Amino acid sequence: MMRAVKFDKPGGADNLYIGQVPVPELRQKEVLIEVYSSAINRADTLQRQGRYPPPKGESDILGLEATGKISQKGPGCSDKWKIGDRVMALLAGGGNAEYVACHEDILMSVPSTMKFTEAAAIPEVWLTSYQLLHTIGQVKKGDTVLIHAGGSGIGTTATQLAVLAGATPIVTAGSAGVNLILDCIGESFYEQNINSIANEGRWVLYGLLGGGNVNGDIFSKMLRKRITVTGTTLRARSIELSPELHYELDL
Repeated sequence: MMRAVKFDKPGGADNLYIGQVPVPELRQKEVLIEVYSSAINRADTLQRQGRYPPPKGESDILGLEATGKISQKGPGCSDKWKIGDRVMALLAGGGNAEYVACHEDILMSVPSTMKFTEAAAIPEVWLTSYQLLHTIGQVKKGDTVLIHAGGSGIGTTATQLAVLAGATPIVTAGSAGVNLILDCIGESFYEQNINSIANEGRWVLYGLLGGGNVNGDIFSKMLRKRITVTGTTLRARSIELSPELHYELDL
């Protein structure tokens, strides 16, 4: 058995408590990580409220990222990793516990110069931001990028990555003509977005904090500006699709 963060019914943070749960059983090509540090993301708070269930077959324990050391290797694992290696991982769930199981292809090495508490903040937010900007949004040098919720984890990291890419990040809705929008708001910011985006702009939707129902002359406005709209979420990605993100980051 191990300790983990639990909640018996949806609600506020006061429903959370530390309880006993079984240590995860390892599936094919999975390793067991002894967790040294984890993190809390927006998806965790939504799951706690009963608004964002984990993917089918995955742990219902909160925690989409964790760092620690490999304590056990499951069946079919390669020689890439060994017991005791310092690793961080992007998870479908289960990170807020003493141990978590993770497919070996999703693991990333934690440098010896980096603290576990620092590494725990990397997998979810930095990979999401990189995916939104580069893999999906195809940001280019000289682009202007409108980023909603600029003070959030995604907002702060996407701003830094946009600068590194040679783009100009804008974290308010007042400027017109941006090439790329990273939108976690949805419904309540639709009008601002449609007015701010440039012709042939790219609009990446990765959350619906402001709702998911948009009424009105939606498609004709998109057609007139020849906008590309893409919906995405990192949590539901398959094992086959997830590794490409941290390979591109060269971690």
